[in-house]
Amino acid sequence: MDKLKAMAIFVEIAEQGSMSAAARKLGVVNSVVSKNLTELEAWLGRELVYRSTRNMRLTQDGHKQLEHFREILERVNGLEADPD
Repeated sequence: MDKLKAMAIFVEIAEQGSMSAAARKLGVVNSVVSKNLTELEAWLGRELVYRSTRNMRLTQDGHKQLEHFREILERVNGLEADPD
């Protein structure tokens, strides 16, 4: 699993409000988004998203991790922008 990619996908899920909207925004199929989320949750050992047939919402852990992931991705993007 590409952890940075999975974090970015999770952030997009949270921002878009659904996995299908995140998939459309990222230009990937729904299964890619779902697989990355499942692998990220397994790696962390906690559920990040409550899923039902009609909606999804972040768990308490999901809200906490969202901020951590945003910080991590921002730092990585900063390194890419300023390699010195």
